[in-house]
Amino acid sequence: MNRHQIYNVPPNVKNKWEDIHAILNEELTKQGKTNDIEYRVHKAQTEKSEAIETISKPLKDLSVGISDKYIYCDSFDKRDDSVMNQGLLIFDVRDLNNQIPIKNFIEVEIILPFYIPEPLVDTTYQPAYFYFGHILIEMETIGGYQYVNAGLGKKFHFDLETESAGGVIFRLHRGLSKYIFNYPVRSLQEISIRFKTPLRNIEFLSDIFDVTVNVAGIAPFNQRFITSVPHSLIIGGQYTVYFKNFNSTNGTLNTTKNNTIGHLADVIDSTTIQLTNTLPLISLLASLSQL
Repeated sequence: MNRHQIYNVPPNVKNKWEDIHAILNEELTKQGKTNDIEYRVHKAQTEKSEAIETISKPLKDLSVGISDKYIYCDSFDKRDDSVMNQGLLIFDVRDLNNQIPIKNFIEVEIILPFYIPEPLVDTTYQPAYFYFGHILIEMETIGGYQYVNAGLGKKFHFDLETESAGGVIFRLHRGLSKYIFNYPVRSLQEISIRFKTPLRNIEFLSDIFDVTVNVAGIAPFNQRFITSVPHSLIIGGQYTVYFKNFNSTNGTLNTTKNNTIGHLADVIDSTTIQLTNTLPLISLLASLSQL
């Protein structure tokens, strides 16, 4: 017998063998065409009527098992109703997944490490790190009793260790980064992620601001923009800034400012930020208008 054969010797039959490739091909052909989905995934996932219905669907629409789905949640793409000072970030799953909700999943895992702004603390009664250097994360949009119960209404899905990554950036690494649900989540169209401790929600500074651009004046005043509220960035520090929905009467200028490459900028004061290696806005506007 070699590795391409399955050797079978029934009582009255000698030297009978079958090609393993034929057996595997037959098994793969059966998957998704029989009522075995509820046993391979979870009984609660598929009703019998739904399983029977799949038989009449085109082959491309049949269920063929479990596959991984990756989505990337960046603060830049969070919804406007997110509440940073309560540790709540909300994302539209369809915007992250080609306008398709995520359906019938049984496990979520955070790929580590990942980075967050430094949590705000009051040093008069809180340590520099929250809760022994740990931060809890709850997916609030997951219904039912599918969470880790920390008692007295406290619940979460992930428990991660924190460490400083320099400046005002924290790195989350190690800990409980995977959660397996008791029964499949049928559909998810939005993700509400809450950063918290057993005692209170995490507070973050806002990282997206409405800004006013003033193109009048001479350099460097014509390279500055004003945030609608104090930005809490380090005065004198240098950052990369990204414009979102920059809108003027010049379409080419809008494209340049909304470029996802970003723009280097210096922090002048609590509300003023100045573009560093960019043409003055008024000069850029004038140049583009001549194209």
